[in-house]
Amino acid sequence: VILSRRLAGADGSFAGVVAATLNGDYLQQFFDTLRIGEQGIIAFSTDDGTILVRRPYREDYIGRNFGTSSLFRERLVAAASGVFSMHYRDDGRWRIVGYQRVETLPLVVQVALSRDTALAHWRSTLLVQAGAGAALLLALSLMALRLNRELSARLLAHEQLSATVSELERARLVAETSSRVKSQFMAHMSHELRTPLNAIIGFSEMIRDALMGPVSARYRDYANDIHSSGSHLLRLINEVLDLSKVEAGRLELHEETVDLAKLVEECRR
Repeated sequence: VILSRRLAGADGSFAGVVAATLNGDYLQQFFDTLRIGEQGIIAFSTDDGTILVRRPYREDYIGRNFGTSSLFRERLVAAASGVFSMHYRDDGRWRIVGYQRVETLPLVVQVALSRDTALAHWRSTLLVQAGAGAALLLALSLMALRLNRELSARLLAHEQLSATVSELERARLVAETSSRVKSQFMAHMSHELRTPLNAIIGFSEMIRDALMGPVSARYRDYANDIHSSGSHLLRLINEVLDLSKVEAGRLELHEETVDLAKLVEECRR
């Protein structure tokens, strides 16, 4: 995937173009880690409907333009993000689609979940709550027949139970929201932190190796320290991201030999 941006001089005149390439396999592998169900679809495209990356991967979809679909023809024009229901002709399934335009870039991300996957949690919660409500109603009815004189106390207990259920439900929603926000934060921050770190590591390596001209030995030592610290920070970021893999049950353990002398020297620096 090729990205480019025009450069302008101080007077606004044309000064060149910066171009870069983004490996589609990287995004493809990232999309494969997301839990969207067997029938789920993730598409990363330009804002005119050209598919750049898609999960599940289909060769005939990459580079294909879907600008005539309702998403790009109507909904994206009306709002930068949204959710709607859509019928997919290739497999005949109805899916719930959420889309988001990327800020400052001509890109759009869309995620389509099958109705069964999208509503599975809601249905299971509804069944559990309905079952709990039915059991509670039956218990209250039996108690009313046998303990009519204790009606006031029973009603008070019922109110307390209802309050407890509401508190538990609110706590569950807060926990789910916190987990989702944390995952989104880690995904965004990993990109934002890695980008400047790559520049720090790359330029310090150029100074350390004197690629652009002679550098004093002291400055080369400083550059080596910067390079080592940047690499260490990048490893820490990767280890933090491993936490999300632990939650998803996808973390793999890799044992290796550690150079203790080098480790102590890094700690001393």
